[in-house]
Amino acid sequence: MSDTVACESPATEVLTDLAQMHLRSVASPLPQHPAAFGWQVTAGGVAALAARLMDALIQTNPAEAEEIADWYGWLVDYGAAAAGVYSWVERRVAQPAGVDIDEWVAAARDLAVQAKAATAAHHIPTA
Repeated sequence: MSDTVACESPATEVLTDLAQMHLRSVASPLPQHPAAFGWQVTAGGVAALAARLMDALIQTNPAEAEEIADWYGWLVDYGAAAAGVYSWVERRVAQPAGVDIDEWVAAARDLAVQAKAATAAHHIPTA
């Protein structure tokens, strides 16, 4: 988490980290490799969205913001599997949408294989 700003609480620390992550994602020079550029832009957009949502939550429900900040810290320290992200997505997103999460996982793996092949096929000459 952020070492550069004195934060009032874990939620404001997460807000600061997300805002800084977004700024880093749009700072030049941007990567030339299409896959790296795409992931950097995606991560930056998600960080900006998460920062806006965390700010709104801090304003409207500080206790919930602190709970999410604790979860986010666990996620950063121990990874998505340890934080129960998979089971949360299954319960809160996939099941209500009537989707078998294993279908999403299989599609994600297929896309990862395609991205790896496209990355390997792409060559950027070095100066």
